[in-house]
Amino acid sequence: MRTKLRIDNMLRRLDRLVGAELPPEIRAQAHELAQQGWSVSRLERRMRAWIGEKLGVWAHINANRETGAEIFVVSAPHQWHDESSGAYTTVCATHGSTCGHENLTRAREWASTPWGWCDECRAVVEAAKAANDG
Repeated sequence: MRTKLRIDNMLRRLDRLVGAELPPEIRAQAHELAQQGWSVSRLERRMRAWIGEKLGVWAHINANRETGAEIFVVSAPHQWHDESSGAYTTVCATHGSTCGHENLTRAREWASTPWGWCDECRAVVEAAKAANDG
């Protein structure tokens, strides 16, 4: 039961990444592989690879330690990708902020510091710093 809940949570994270619900056959495949003994982390890696291959999304998901926000990097085509801002877009899924980059290396670097480009993440970090200083 607990594994099913963890798989459902993983699928919801991936739904947010894709911007729509994953196809039913993919969801069914995830549950079937879990019954065969696959770990949730292995399943998530497989689902991310599938998203990258089928939908052209580079699926990096990171829950930032400082802000608690879910951060990921997408490439075209994707609802949050803006081709005029570069080949990749760094997205704060928690607050809806985006930042474009010319290459994947730069996008990954910026994904680790969302307070540099997401106003809401910056506010979280500044509030935490003020609380620690005060």
